[in-house]
Amino acid sequence: MATAGATAAAGTGALIVADSAAFRAFGPGMAVAVLIGMLVSVTLVPALLAILGGAALWAPGRRAATADPAEQPEHTGGRWARLLTRPLVALPVLLLCVGGLVAAALPARHMGLGVSFVEALPADHPARKAAAEAEAGFAAGILSPTELLLEGDGVAARTEQLTRLQQELSKRTGVAAVIGPADRAIPSELNLFRSPDGGAARYLLVLDDEPLGATAVRTLTSLDADLPGLLDAAGLGGTGFSLGGDTAIAKVIVDQTMSDLGRIALAALAANLLFLMLYLRALWAPLALLACSVLAIGATLGATTWLFQEHLGADGLTFYVPFAAAVLLVALGSDYNIFGIGPAWNEARHRPLREALAITLPQSARAIRTAAFTLAVSFGLLAIVPLRPFRELAFALSVGILLDAFVVRSVLAPALLTVMEAVGGRGRLERVRKVVHQRQPEPEPEVSEPEPVSEPEPVSQSKPMSRSKPVSAAESVPAAESERPAAEPPRRES
Repeated sequence: MATAGATAAAGTGALIVADSAAFRAFGPGMAVAVLIGMLVSVTLVPALLAILGGAALWAPGRRAATADPAEQPEHTGGRWARLLTRPLVALPVLLLCVGGLVAAALPARHMGLGVSFVEALPADHPARKAAAEAEAGFAAGILSPTELLLEGDGVAARTEQLTRLQQELSKRTGVAAVIGPADRAIPSELNLFRSPDGGAARYLLVLDDEPLGATAVRTLTSLDADLPGLLDAAGLGGTGFSLGGDTAIAKVIVDQTMSDLGRIALAALAANLLFLMLYLRALWAPLALLACSVLAIGATLGATTWLFQEHLGADGLTFYVPFAAAVLLVALGSDYNIFGIGPAWNEARHRPLREALAITLPQSARAIRTAAFTLAVSFGLLAIVPLRPFRELAFALSVGILLDAFVVRSVLAPALLTVMEAVGGRGRLERVRKVVHQRQPEPEPEVSEPEPVSEPEPVSQSKPMSRSKPVSAAESVPAAESERPAAEPPRRES
C-alpha cells in the first residue's frame, strides 16, 4: 500500500517540471492528496478494523475464517489463469491484445487540441445560440478575427506592397476574408489599418473555423511559419510582424501544453519505472509492465479522439483533457502493477513465475477489477456536468481505467510475463527470480569436531613397575595443581 501510494504521488508530482504555472500548481496538490489517502489507508483503516473486529467485514452468509492454517484449502488458480499462463496460449493472447490496443490508438494521430469555450457550452445556452447564428450568417471566425501587425520604418506608406500582401493572405487555406490597408471603403483618417506616424500597419483575418478550435489553431500555426516568405514575396522583407487575438492566445496555450506534455510524460514514466524497479528489484519486468501502461494510454486517447472528433464532430479535444488523463492513468497503472503482479512476484520465490501467476492472478485480478469499476463509475459522474471538457475527461478516465484493469492487468501483463519467461528460459526473468527473490540461506559456522581423547593404556599387573625411576608426587598431579605452593610439613613438638 505504501509503495503504491508513493508511486502514484510521484507520478502526479511530476507535473512540477511543467512550464505552465497552472500545471505546476496542480501537481503538488494531487501528490499531497494521494499521500494523505495512503496514510489514511495504512493507519486509520487498520485501526478501525482492529476496533470493530469481525463486525467491520460482516455480511449475510459469510463463513467464519478457519483459524488452523492446515485446514485452509490450497489455492491452485482458476481455470482461465492456468490456461493463460501456458506459453502456447499466452503468445496468441499477447499478440491479440497488442494488436487491438494499437488499432484503438491509431485515431490519436489526428487528435487536435483547442480552447473552445463557446463550443463547449450546452447547445441551448444563449451564448452558444448567438455564436451559431453569427457563424451561419458570416463566417465561423467572425466572433474573434485574428490581427496581423506589421512594424517597420515607413511601412504604412508602402501601399502597393501592402495590397499585394493582403491579396496573398486572402488566398490562404482556412482564411475566409482579410480586411486591411487595401480596402477603400474605410476612411483613411480613422487610422484603423495605418498608424499616424507611418511605422505600423495591420490586417484583420477572419478564419473559416471557430477561433478557439483546433482547426483554427493549425491554420494560424501554418500562417505563422509562412509569413516570412509571404513578406519577402510582397516586397516587405525585413519587416517585423506579430499575431494577436483569441486564436493566437489559443495557439500559445496549445504549444505550451504540447511542450509540457512531452516533458511531464518522461518525468512520470521515469518516476514510475524507478518505483517499480525498487519494488520488484528487477529491470526487464518493470520495463515490460510500463510498456503495457503506455499501450493502454494510447488506446484511451485514440478512443476519446474517435468519439468526440470523428463521431460527435468536435473541433479537437480540450487542451488539458489528454494531459490530465495521461498523467492519472500512468499513476493508476503503476498501482495496478503493484497490486496485480506484486503478489505473483513474491510467490515466485518458491515456484516458477508461470505457476505463481496462475495461483495469484484470480484473486489479484478480482480485486483490481472491483476497484477499477468503482473508480470508473466515480469519474464517469463528471459527465453530469453539461460542459464538453468534463464529458471528455469523464470518458477518457473511465475507459482508460476499465481498459487497464480488465485487459492490460488481467490479460496482457500475465501473458507478456509468461512469454518472456518461456522465451528467456533460464535467462533474464529466471535469473532475476532466482538471484533476487530466492535468498540463499546464510552458511552456518563450521564447528570443529573435538579430537578424540586417547584412553590410557591399562597397566599390566603381571609386569611389575620398574623402580629404577620413581615417580615423584609433583609429576603425578595436574599442572595446575603443581603450580600451587607446597604445604609446609607439620612441626614436631618437643
